[in-house]
Parts: sequence; structure tokens; C-alpha cells
Amino acid sequence: MAEIDDLRGAMSRLEARNRRLEGLYEAARELGAAADTETVLHSLLARTLRALDSRCGAILLRDPEDDKLWVKASLGGAAPIGEAAAVAMGEGIAGWIGRERQALRLEDTNADPRFAMRDQEGWITGPLLGAPLLSRDRLAGVIEIWGRHGEDGYAAEDLDILLALGGVLSLAIDNTHLFEESLASSYLDSMTGLYNHATFQNLLERELDRAERYARPLSLLLVDIDEFKPYNDRYGHPAGSKAIRTIAQIICAQSRASDIVSRYGGDQFAVLLPETDPKSALIFAEKIRVSVDAHYFPGSAGDLAEHLTISLGVAAYPEDADSHVSLLDMAEGALFASKFAGKNRVCSAQDI
Repeated sequence: MAEIDDLRGAMSRLEARNRRLEGLYEAARELGAAADTETVLHSLLARTLRALDSRCGAILLRDPEDDKLWVKASLGGAAPIGEAAAVAMGEGIAGWIGRERQALRLEDTNADPRFAMRDQEGWITGPLLGAPLLSRDRLAGVIEIWGRHGEDGYAAEDLDILLALGGVLSLAIDNTHLFEESLASSYLDSMTGLYNHATFQNLLERELDRAERYARPLSLLLVDIDEFKPYNDRYGHPAGSKAIRTIAQIICAQSRASDIVSRYGGDQFAVLLPETDPKSALIFAEKIRVSVDAHYFPGSAGDLAEHLTISLGVAAYPEDADSHVSLLDMAEGALFASKFAGKNRVCSAQDI
């Protein structure tokens, strides 16, 4: 009789486990098909906590550049998200799981000798489950669950559930990364990471509509690299591409968070300056010109560093134009005036 009861209990636990897994699988498929990474991580983490009757959890994703694990999702007042939430590979609980690519089931994290001296992940206490997130034999990250309701710790079958979920979660992360990369490629320039020409045109219309609606100023800068073709011909396309990226970075470094920097053409950039009058736009343009003028670009091996400059044209709404087409025309006219006047200078629509 006792054996029958044990069998029934085991079957009941197995059925409950399968129901929990089926729900998580379905959630992962739905989320991975349409949502952004942050939404996927938080939703699956919340479902995992419910399935494992836990209060706290965190998902850390691996950054291949610094080989650290960064907290990207956290629930239950657990791990902080941001620059302070990085775990080095091999350190702390997540770092050990990531390095060894092994799952963990601990009765007391603080009593485990592997983590007795850890100074990271101090937010974790008590029983814990942790598993690596692997995709095509590549470590994508680590998931940690703790804060089990009640006094009991985690059972072996709980770790099985977390391991099963890890594969689904890894696939969902991959799917959302692919979706985000595909989406980004439609509106970003692949070389510089700036907005591309088509996106700039849409943003120009949007910002001008907003400026008209609220009677606010808007300025536009067009930037052209001087003598770029000779430099590109002399040192080759890789050096030319690097110079374009460097100038894009210089422009972005001078820009505000509200400014919109785009790659306008091969060696041209466009910068939209909301809430900026002509005088302020000219000051900003001059800062960019001086910064590029002070920068030296590498030549070929054994050569001295090369000097590149830029020419800029500035136009503003409502002083110089009353539509996005005329604003662009006036900025192009000002840019041509800078080129005609000797390059390496800033001209405004008022100079035409």
C-alpha cells in the first residue's frame, strides 16, 4: 500500500512538473517571437519564480568584450541592475556557474566554501538554484533563483526544471537578439551606428512638425569631410571607413542626448538640434569643426599621421526656412558656401 502511495505521489509530482514546463515553454515561444530582450527576460524570470515557488531571482547575460556577466533582469528586490551589477567570470556564484558551465543546487550559499570569500552577489542568501544559459555551446548567461517560500530548500527536480528552462530561455534570448538586430539594420547605418539617410528624412519631418506645433526653434547642421576622396584613395577603404567612424564619434561626443546625429551620405553627416536657435547652432558647429581639426588620423605604416578637416552648413527654423525641404536646401547651400570659401569652416544660411 505504501509503495502504491509513493508511486502515486511520484506521478503527481511528475505531472505537476510537466505542467509547469509546458507553461514556461509556451511563454518562451510567445515572448521570443515578438518582444524585446528586456521584456523576455523579466517575463520569463517572473514565470520561473512562480513555477519554483520563489521570491527572488536574477538573469545575468555575458558580455563577450569584457567577459563579465551583467545583471539584465532582477525580481524580488534582489540584484541591482546597472554598472554596479557586473560579476567577473569565475567569481561569485554566477561567475562560477558561467566558468564551469555547471548547474548548482545549494542549501546555504553563505556556508558553501567556494563562495565563503566572495565580495560579489552579496544580495544572495539561503538556498539557491543556478544554471548556465547555453546556446550552440556558447555561454549566453546565467540564471539564479533563491528565496524559496517556506523553510524547505530546493529539490533535485527543481534543478531539473531550471535546467530545462535554461535551454528555452537561451533560444528566446537568441531570437530577440536577432529581431533587434534586424530592426536596427533597417534604420541605422551599419558602418557608424548612426541613423541612416532614410531615417534622418523621417526624423527631420517629425522634428519640424514638433517645432511648428509648439513654436520652438530647430537647427540643422550638414557636415562634409574635406578632401576625403584623396585620403581614401591614398590609404585605402579600411582607413577611410575608420576615419568616417572616428568623425562620427567626435560629433556624438559633442552632442546632447536630445540631438539627432545621422550619416547623411558617403562622407557626410547631418545633425538635428531641437530647441536650438541659429546662434547656438553656430557655436555647436564650430566646436565640432575645432575638434576634428585637432584630431590626427593614421596614415599608412611609416607615414606621419594625416590631418582631415570638415566643412559645415547651418540652417534654422523659423529664421531660414518654413518646411523640411527648404530647411534642408538652406543647409546644403550653407555647406556649399563653406566649401567654396576654402573649406574647414562653418557657414550659415544667412551667409548665402
